[in-house]
Amino acid sequence: MAETPGVTCTCRVVRYERGVPREVADEVPTEALVRLDVNGERAAMFSCSPADLEALGVGYLVTSGFLQTRDELLGVQVVDGCDIIIDVRLAAQAVRNPSTRDAACGWQHEMGPSPEGLAFRADDLLAAMDGLLARGEVFRRTGGAHFAAVIDPARGCEPAVFFEDIGRHNAIDKAIGGAFLKGIDLARAGLATSCRVSREAVRKAALAGLPLIASRAGPTDEAIAFADQLGLTLVGFAKGGRMNIYTHEARVGRVS
Repeated sequence: MAETPGVTCTCRVVRYERGVPREVADEVPTEALVRLDVNGERAAMFSCSPADLEALGVGYLVTSGFLQTRDELLGVQVVDGCDIIIDVRLAAQAVRNPSTRDAACGWQHEMGPSPEGLAFRADDLLAAMDGLLARGEVFRRTGGAHFAAVIDPARGCEPAVFFEDIGRHNAIDKAIGGAFLKGIDLARAGLATSCRVSREAVRKAALAGLPLIASRAGPTDEAIAFADQLGLTLVGFAKGGRMNIYTHEARVGRVS
């Protein structure tokens, strides 16, 4: 059995099948504790898959409201020593002026109208969701990972970036951070994921400026209400040729 370097490993298990126990080697996802430092000060800790950590750190800062433009990002590197550290340097104004948030109500914001001509064709979106599942190598091998991708509606909803992680919010942060680092215009893209859509997932998508979030799983009631309030299109159960559009359905075009 091939392992994915750094992301999976093998362990001994006793598999019980059809009444017979037997010892086998099984592939499992790797979990690491990773620290995020911003301008030399600890900002967060992640329990995550130890890969694509630059994207994770940058995405977390975007979805926390601290990082909005590339000029505010002065540098990012991963230091792998006794501790794994994502070392990010931000311009002073990014640290001083995060997006306005309220502890009780979350981020106070209403998305503006979508850029002219932005639409997600339903058949493209459904095909992309099925294709993303096939790309999930860690999930296929271990059953223990979530995926997230930033998709481009101008290119048939093809993924511009794709990441997996043991944590669903980590996967979302990696996708947003990876797209941010590549200079992708998130206002003209969408977020596709395998995980349940919570209010927090909606908040992350909205803070990044993404107008749509689609998942193979379902949303919570709070996620639906928050997406509706923010003007964000929320799609759930997008698989097998069907999907539910919970909010702002005008962004999703008809099946051709």
